[in-house]
Order: sequence, then structure tokens, then C-alpha cells
Amino acid sequence: MDTEINSENIIGHIVGLSEINKDKFLNLIKKSVLDGKVNILDLDKITNKIIIDKQMGLLYEKYNELNNDLTNINKKVIEIKTINKKIKELEKKMNLYWKSKMEYHLTKQIKLLSHKNKYILLVGYISYYKNHRIYLNLNINMKFFLNVDHSSHTKDIINYNIDNFKDDILNGTFDLNFLSPSFLIKKRNNIMNIYNKIGYINMNIETIINTIELNTQINIPDILYIVTDQKYDKKIPINNISNINNFLIAYDEEWLALTSPHITNINNLNPDESFNIIKGLKKKKPFIKINNNIIKTLQNKYYLYEIDNTNNFIAYPSKKEIYKYITSKFIKINRVLEINNLYNQIQELEINIIK
Repeated sequence: MDTEINSENIIGHIVGLSEINKDKFLNLIKKSVLDGKVNILDLDKITNKIIIDKQMGLLYEKYNELNNDLTNINKKVIEIKTINKKIKELEKKMNLYWKSKMEYHLTKQIKLLSHKNKYILLVGYISYYKNHRIYLNLNINMKFFLNVDHSSHTKDIINYNIDNFKDDILNGTFDLNFLSPSFLIKKRNNIMNIYNKIGYINMNIETIINTIELNTQINIPDILYIVTDQKYDKKIPINNISNINNFLIAYDEEWLALTSPHITNINNLNPDESFNIIKGLKKKKPFIKINNNIIKTLQNKYYLYEIDNTNNFIAYPSKKEIYKYITSKFIKINRVLEINNLYNQIQELEINIIK
């Protein structure tokens, strides 16, 4: 369930920052080229404002009353069904109320910030915290979900909750699930999966900032290339060949795509030898370094796709030249070339192969 927001002036959106790592994020922004170029809009603050307003308070009050009624052991089955029906109706009202108010406040804030000649960078959840499947949609390319180390992040969350909700914990009004590592990890992964399905890419905070920096400074090439072991007719679906970070990689040169194939059954390869092709340029001539296991994998049928609609791609940071471009959206195909033996094709291009 989504509503699309006018995102013309929004450069990016970062989800998954908590109160304990927002300060780190702001410090990294200040040290980056984005300092002074972006207005940061915290969506969590908007949600907090909605939660404490009068109308939402009345809805919560009624919701809690109904839930308390369910604890009455003397209730008949038909009475319980009636209460559950009312709870579902009330939940729907709360969802819609949050959504309409979030859309209103966000649109208002975007209009205010759009006159300041800076990029707008959103942080925080654009979904309803009680039901993350209720969200507003952003038609932008740079949408990220923050990758964290679950162990240390969970400890930080628990310490934060103990320090800030001590009285609630002692009074028995705090949900103790939020002191459970397994619960917190499962909850975060569930939210991440919801955001991945609507186009959010998983990255750590440093890479996110580097990616946003990079894409304020360069243009995306008109033509990109992808090689896979799967045949597609009109478009390449992201879910079939994206990596664990929920994005698909394309390259600005054919030889780079040919030596970086997306392999659907990569997990079925020999587990003792990783599929790693080292590539580069030596005296301006391309070379790759591979082992015999990789050669066998390349001696199969692959497909080279030419992409001429690159609007949904963003540049991916690298140490030297930029050559990778990523997307979390399906890709329209311009042309496709069937390659019966990818290894032979690489040899025909006179790429120096080091074994």
C-alpha cells in the first residue's frame, strides 16, 4: 500500500538509522563534500509528531481499551469476534491517519526546503512504525537501507532502551521484547525485507555517503552492459540476479561485463573455490586473472545485454575509475547477444588471461 510523493528535489533517502547512530551519520556528512549542500529532513520526527497529536491519541486510547477487553476471561466467543473486528477497523483508521498526516507534513516540509537551493536528503522511516507495509513511495534512485553489524547494533539498542526507558521498565509498562537481541534482529530483518521489495539498497553508512557524493558529481553513461547466464526477452527482473545487497550491477564497457557475469546458480559452484575474477588494465590493455574452476564455469552459454535506458542506475564508488553502476529496479533490454562459450568470447577480445 503506497502513495507517491513529489520527489523532484529529494536526492536520497536513508532508512534504518536509529537515535544511536544518527549522530555518527551527521558527523560523516559534515566531513563529506555534501556538507553545506544538503538539507536533512528526519521523517522519524514527523512520525513522532503524528503519534502525539490529539486525534491519534484518541485512536490509541480506544485501541488500548479494546485490547484490554480481550483479556476478560468471561467474554463469549461472539463477543471476542466482535472486539477483534473493531480492533482491525481501528488499526485501519490508524494506518490511514498516519499515512495522510505523513504525506501532508512531508509535502509541506519539502516545499519549504525546496527554496533553499540545496539537495534534500531524507532519513528515517517512511513507513508506519506499527505496520511497515503502510508507506509512502519515493520515485528516486538513491534509496538505502542501512547495513549494520547485528551483534553490536543490538547491544547499543538495548543499552539505549535501558538508559532512556528505565522508569517504564521498572513500572512494567515497557515492552520487554525490545530488550531481547533475537527479537530486535528479527524485527530489523523483517523491516529490511519490506524496504528491499520497494527498491531500497543495503549498504553501510560510509558507502551510502560515498555513493550520494559520487552521484552529485557525475553523469550516468547512455549505454551500460550486463552479462548473465539467463535468457530474458524484454526486461531483466532484479529479484532473479541481484546480490545480497539488493542491487544489480551493470558496466560501462563490454569487456568488464563479459568478465563479471551474473550467475544464477552461483551457490552451486565448488564451495572450496570462490568465483572471483581479478581484472584490470596493464599498459591500457585489459587483463583478467582466473583459475581453472572459473574457466569451466565460463565455458557455458551466456547472454550479453545492452541497456540504453540508464535513468534508474546510480554510480557505485570504487578506488580508482568509476565503472560499476547499480540499480534496484527491473531493467529494460535494448539488445541481446547470445554467447555460446563466454570463455572463448573473452579470448577473442584479446583480453590477457592470467591463470
